[in-house]
Amino acid sequence: MTRSPVRAATRLLAPFLLLAACVSWWRPPASDELASGRAAGADRSLRLFLTGEMAGFLAPCGCEAGQYGGLARRGAYLRAVRRPGDLTIDLGNLAASDDATRLLTLGAALEGLRALDYDAFVPSEGEVLLGKDFEDEARRRPGLRVICANLLRADGTLVFEPWFVHTIPDGRRVAVVGVIEPFADVPEGYAVAPIEESLRAAMVALESAADAVVVAGGLRTDTTQTLAAKFPEAALVAGGWPTVGSKRIVETAGAPAMLVGEFGWYVGRVDFDDSLRVADSWQSWIDERLPDDPVLAGVVARYKASASQEGAGFAAKLLTSLREQGFAGSAACAECHAAEFEVWKASGHAHAMQTLVHKGSERDPSCIACHLQDVHVDPVVTADPLTFGLGCEGCHGGAARHADLARRGSSDAKSALAPATREACLRCHSPPNDTHFDFGHHWPKIAHGPGVKK
Repeated sequence: MTRSPVRAATRLLAPFLLLAACVSWWRPPASDELASGRAAGADRSLRLFLTGEMAGFLAPCGCEAGQYGGLARRGAYLRAVRRPGDLTIDLGNLAASDDATRLLTLGAALEGLRALDYDAFVPSEGEVLLGKDFEDEARRRPGLRVICANLLRADGTLVFEPWFVHTIPDGRRVAVVGVIEPFADVPEGYAVAPIEESLRAAMVALESAADAVVVAGGLRTDTTQTLAAKFPEAALVAGGWPTVGSKRIVETAGAPAMLVGEFGWYVGRVDFDDSLRVADSWQSWIDERLPDDPVLAGVVARYKASASQEGAGFAAKLLTSLREQGFAGSAACAECHAAEFEVWKASGHAHAMQTLVHKGSERDPSCIACHLQDVHVDPVVTADPLTFGLGCEGCHGGAARHADLARRGSSDAKSALAPATREACLRCHSPPNDTHFDFGHHWPKIAHGPGVKK
């Protein structure tokens, strides 16, 4: 399965994310913020709320306890803290590019932003890769403003408005300029202009039209900090494509910078003083003690129903695909590896699809991809996907050729099977599904054979 650059980068840096997850004291729960009254901020001229890099994580999946994030909880938080005149911006990458139902996911996420009265949405790579489908989804929600100053059509015209100007209660004007990070394989009919060139033109145009300018987009960490240094006249440069966001404002040689992202686990918040300069900033982590906003809970429920309907045949197709990738089935391993097979059979891996049944997610493709990695040993048998789970080949790779060579006594059998590694575990046991995975702690629970390469 092809993974998005965002998901791939997250998998690569998973060990660092897991280390950060263990240090929980730096994650101030939004529920505590509301209870303490810190969210009030009545003395601030403007408060900016930033989200980004949701990557399809519309609601906690339930793979572990205490998961952060979710549109419905975010809705409860934002409705409690925002005042008239505050700004709320999303920085894109709403749906993961490897999500089998990503167009459904995108539509639900956009509907969630519209229902929460976001002031603007800045598309990122994940949206632009969907081309006209994204534009159609955006047009279906005319109440949601989409901005981007450097996303062009092939003829050089802008796809969306480059910015908008927001008037705060005291009459001053704050402009928000949207930008997108250039990327490879831009769909036919679109082009991404250099950010600095487009931003320089925007700054000139807004010089007399706004009292402060915020630059926002799905930007990588280095791009965000570079732009902040080169455009010191900006009140803030906000990026939304980091693996780990900034807990507070990042000081640069120029403008202040803020980084948000990480599956929508938190809302980045920046408070501006009377001079429209940054006065305070932090991450508000959307924790399980926040109630679900009923409107957003409805959006998520409708999405899950649609995804379940669309994903009805996904598991069966996946079984066929696994067979085509050389999967022979865990039962085939038992012929030569009886002891190892018994360890696997007694593990939760062997019945992983049943855990989805208990949560009502057995038709959700985003869940099935990790929970179903096994096939029936007899290729002519039409198997019920719900009887399977994560088989031996989920870690060791397709073993059909290995098994065939082993039966024939070939010395090439061993080299025909991929050894399991720690990275094999992290393909599924990593954020956002699992933020507390500790290989050293969990491996003994399924230890078998000579061990796993770390």
